Amino acid sequence: MNAMLYAAWLSALLVLLSPLSHGIDEVKPQHDGRLDKVDVLHNGSVQVSGTYEAVDINKAAAQAMPDKEELQDLLHWAIKHSDPKVLKEAASGKVPQDAAERKKEVEEAIEYLRKEPGEAELMKAATNIINDAVSGEDARLQAFEALSYLLEPVDNANDLHKMGGFEMLQGALGEHNSRPLRAAAANALAVAASNNEEFQQRLWDLCGQDMLEKLLQVIKLDARDDTASKGLYALSKLLGNQKFRRAFLESGGVATLQRLLAGHNTPPNVRRKALAMIADLAHHQDTAQHLYALPERGRTLLREIEQQLSADDWDLTEKALLALKALMHMPGASQLFQGADPTNRLQALMKAAAGDSAKHAEYMEDVQKLIEEVHSMRQAMQSSSSRNGHSHDSEAGGQKNEL
Repeated sequence: MNAMLYAAWLSALLVLLSPLSHGIDEVKPQHDGRLDKVDVLHNGSVQVSGTYEAVDINKAAAQAMPDKEELQDLLHWAIKHSDPKVLKEAASGKVPQDAAERKKEVEEAIEYLRKEPGEAELMKAATNIINDAVSGEDARLQAFEALSYLLEPVDNANDLHKMGGFEMLQGALGEHNSRPLRAAAANALAVAASNNEEFQQRLWDLCGQDMLEKLLQVIKLDARDDTASKGLYALSKLLGNQKFRRAFLESGGVATLQRLLAGHNTPPNVRRKALAMIADLAHHQDTAQHLYALPERGRTLLREIEQQLSADDWDLTEKALLALKALMHMPGASQLFQGADPTNRLQALMKAAAGDSAKHAEYMEDVQKLIEEVHSMRQAMQSSSSRNGHSHDSEAGGQKNEL
């Protein structure tokens, strides 16, 4: 059964179930308590062709409708791609006189939905719509929305490659597509990869380097809008995998994050995601090794992080402080912080935070504590560096005296 037939079947079922989801009071009764029967014509118009006795369908079928909201999410998407003839046939049937008969019909329809088509078939249908060259932009975006919903269960995500899903995502992330479509593809990838090591590893084995380059390209091309935010979201879900993380570092990923922070037109939400990613990366040893191998790049990154510290945006400041804290916790981090002295900036932030504490007391109290913690860590790091420098000078002087 192809994607169009699935969509048509789901659309017909939506018509069958719609009185249950919207309520019987939406169908206007005649003065004698009878209901209009409405036919949906091919041209989209409607006509009243008869009246029937009103039946309390909601009450009769209440127990036969599991997970109604979730079902409606899928069905509302499917109706966009349906066959008008199928809709007409479904909508033109008479409302049963017997409530028990109506309940039986609903139960049979739901039971059929449980068995066929299954979620795998719906995923395949969505993938086909996205890949279809004649599908419109709206149809492809709606298909991505449905696919993202279906990819939430880990088992479904792990089956995506079986239906050409990896190739579909690579194609949708291409620069020839619109920004909304690239953002939708990145979002679907993030949902599938979230807390799913099996998916991450299989993705790397089959097309990891290419997918990584596609995401980095999305971030670079669309740094000024929400598409970059979705690209960072997808990357953040993949970098828990060591192979993805190493490839990210070797492909100039740190420089990409640095440029996002340095860009004057980079939106705050993109900056926040970049800072959160830096904080996450700092917890991995290979990140520290990469930064120590390129110390000047690491120091440039630190300067850009410190530039995000501002009383004008406390949320952004909080993310920057967390990134600095994570970097300072790396073993041997003092070599990166040589020459960096944000003391004056941190002290100014403490004063500003104290002045704003009355607005959002609990949140600002947490921010103040974080500022003080980073300030204390920075002072301790400077003191340690000074002592080590003095010790080295003393040792050198002693060696000269011995000579």
